[in-house]
Amino acid sequence: MTRSNKVFRKFLKWLSLSVVIIIVFCVGVTLFIQFYPFGKSPIFSKMDYPIKNTTKSGKPGDPINILILGSKQTINRYFQEAGWKIPDPLTDKTSVKITEATLGNFPYPTAPVSDLYLYHRKQDLAFEKPTKSVQIRDHIRLWNTNTTINDEEVWLGSATYDHGIELSGRTHMPTHHISPSVDEERKTVVQDLKPFMKSTLVVSFDQPNLFGFNGGGDWYYTDGNIAVLSVQPLNKNEFSTHSMALSLKQRVFQILSPLLNLF
Repeated sequence: MTRSNKVFRKFLKWLSLSVVIIIVFCVGVTLFIQFYPFGKSPIFSKMDYPIKNTTKSGKPGDPINILILGSKQTINRYFQEAGWKIPDPLTDKTSVKITEATLGNFPYPTAPVSDLYLYHRKQDLAFEKPTKSVQIRDHIRLWNTNTTINDEEVWLGSATYDHGIELSGRTHMPTHHISPSVDEERKTVVQDLKPFMKSTLVVSFDQPNLFGFNGGGDWYYTDGNIAVLSVQPLNKNEFSTHSMALSLKQRVFQILSPLLNLF
């Protein structure tokens, strides 16, 4: 065996070892994120709020990632002052309008949102932040939980970013696809409403999920946190919890998110 062959075999050996180490590390990180019991914020341990909405047929929908404390009137006003719009109701007329806008790639600033369900009813409120194309928009659905925290009504919301549209194979109507990074849309809602709120927190709510799929088959990932926005000051100790595992989870997601966004 020549010297060059020995060097090449040694290189292949170290390359193979490096690949194995990287694979083991990635599998370890994935198992840690998916299965380590990170726990909930203290206040959510006392209140059994749902972690996902559902489709009308009961399939799991989008994750709950927003909680707002305030009245319906206040929430309506703050979203609209922040530049969000109230979607049109879903009717035959608006369905034709969104179909035409989809085919022509036109804007439709108040395009309807499809119904998703929590507590066996469709959303109580919905808002969208349109773009120049009907296919792309920020949007959120909100449900009144009929509970209170600090004497304020509790609203749960699913905020997602639409980045494409196609005809549904089931209803033959236009339906949007969501961007996988639902945490980024949570951040958008917080940024837009923060000027109006007395308190904004992001706390642990559910297990992280790298392989989530909603009722439309769209893949998403999330760190399992929820943004809490309140029209009144909050005692952070009631919501926040600190642990080495939670800190490590956030650092891992800071590294993973840019990589996952490539898919």
